[in-house]
Amino acid sequence: MRVELDVFSGRPNPNWQLSPDEIAGLKARLAGLPRCDQPITEPVLGYRGFVLSNPQAAPGLPLQISVHDGAVAIRTEAGAQCYTDVNGIESWLLDLARSRGHSALLRELGK
Repeated sequence: MRVELDVFSGRPNPNWQLSPDEIAGLKARLAGLPRCDQPITEPVLGYRGFVLSNPQAAPGLPLQISVHDGAVAIRTEAGAQCYTDVNGIESWLLDLARSRGHSALLRELGK
């Protein structure tokens, strides 16, 4: 599972692979999320949250997950559904980004 910190326009965003333990943590955090009433809206510039991709179709995970501003969009072959981030997925991903050396960038973005 690949994680992209979506912050740049015109240059590559920071990204990394989740470890097997982190994948298990993600699966646990995705369980039981309540559905949103509205779609995710993303700002055009600056911090746009995280995009998690599952190009190898790892079992038990959707093809793509977007996380931003308290919402989680889960995209499958059947379409997309919005959920409320009651399990702290965005905070967890921010902590992972910091642990991978992106603290200064996140400080610049006010995160």
